[in-house]
Amino acid sequence: FGTETPTLAVYGFVFGDPELVAYVDSPAENQRFRDFMVKVGLEASPEIKSIDAALEARERELASTQRAFYSPSVAFRGDLLHMIDKSGAGSDLSGSNNTDYSLGVRLTFPLARGGAKFSENRQALEELSQLRFEKRRASQDVEQRVRSTFFIAARSFTNIALSRAAAAAASENFVLVADLYGRGVVGITDLLDAQSAARRDDLSAANAVYNFLLDLIRAEHAASSFPFLLSTEEREALIDRMKSFFTQNP
Repeated sequence: FGTETPTLAVYGFVFGDPELVAYVDSPAENQRFRDFMVKVGLEASPEIKSIDAALEARERELASTQRAFYSPSVAFRGDLLHMIDKSGAGSDLSGSNNTDYSLGVRLTFPLARGGAKFSENRQALEELSQLRFEKRRASQDVEQRVRSTFFIAARSFTNIALSRAAAAAASENFVLVADLYGRGVVGITDLLDAQSAARRDDLSAANAVYNFLLDLIRAEHAASSFPFLLSTEEREALIDRMKSFFTQNP
């Protein structure tokens, strides 16, 4: 299989789009961008969705225990008996019926269960309260992870420009030192030092892109949202939603 070199244009989300980078290129804009990603993360978090499902189940259970105080239990029962085959002496008696059935309805309402109804209702309330607390804590954890990881990603993105500027300066310095060396002004040691610095800064500039992409993927993992995996339509819908969020939250 062949590998593809990751680029900002493909994997950088808004950071890799010149038309969208304005949404993250200042501290104030980046703060609102993190607010938006917190909203996305809270909606997409598998942990919170799991707690919501448990909350829904417990709410139904609580409603059932509360109805038990005034709602009777209704049971319907039916039996069907059919004789498939009869043989032997006297088996052909006239008037015999090969099929019997019965239907019944039972309505019960226990007047006293030793406090069991109150206990079940109290337990359902406690479990519901615990799940709500777990949801609040999970929401806080998601928000903290999203904010911190996207802050780190924004810092890594800024480091790309700084690393490229340093690499450009080191390259220009190497050209100047090489010219001076050619005229006999500096020695071979100065030339080798300038060459090493230029190569080192070139490598740092290249690594800055990869370090940013790693930080961005960690941030997207915290938000449970990976824009580079979305279809074109889904990605555009997410960007439109972000623009709308910025408009509504100036």
